[in-house]
Amino acid sequence: MSLLEVSGLTAGYGSHAAIHDVAARAERGEVTALVGHNGAGKTTLLNSIAGVLRNVRGSVVFDGVETLRGGSRRRPSGLAMVPQGMGVFPSLTVGENVTLGVTAGGKVSKEEAAERIKVAQGYLPLLAERWNERGGRLSGGQRQMVSIGRALVSGASCILLDEPSVGLSPKLVEDMMKVFATLRDAGLAIVLVEQNVKQALTIADRVVVMKAGRVIVDSSAEEFSSRESLWELF
Repeated sequence: MSLLEVSGLTAGYGSHAAIHDVAARAERGEVTALVGHNGAGKTTLLNSIAGVLRNVRGSVVFDGVETLRGGSRRRPSGLAMVPQGMGVFPSLTVGENVTLGVTAGGKVSKEEAAERIKVAQGYLPLLAERWNERGGRLSGGQRQMVSIGRALVSGASCILLDEPSVGLSPKLVEDMMKVFATLRDAGLAIVLVEQNVKQALTIADRVVVMKAGRVIVDSSAEEFSSRESLWELF
């Protein structure tokens, strides 16, 4: 069984359905690139999986547990989302911003919290370097790293990333993709929404293409890269 399995998922805002009968999955130790034009439904899908949207029908199974129960929503322990816009509190320090994520997956001991922070700092050295600096003094790329660190310290085994490269320089995007690849190699499942398809393919294991609220392609990254007809979708 996949770590994350979505099937028959329909969701939207008010009476408007933005995604229709979507099926997708994410595996441990893989990056799933979720791509498509603006308005395709990518963010809606992430918000549905993460429990942000209430108007959702279908099935979301995470680590063997169904998270949709009679219309109620909850984000399961082990699943974290980094929304577009980074969400760093400018008046808080880097350390304070990151530490907010420690109990997102449930109460933990001080020792466990310290260990999670240490691990996150190992993946993202910026966290230790700027630990006492206010979030408002960081660059866009640095804020994005803080948001990713906050997701990591929650103890997540699967991270949903919504357009993390928006507004960043090509060099910062490249550095960030290296971080995602390292996390993937450490066994995390990563679902990456990304407009830059070529950049996403540098680390993706699977590619899911959405159009008009539906999944139209679900293939290995290798197959996607080799089929010219799929590139015509963009």
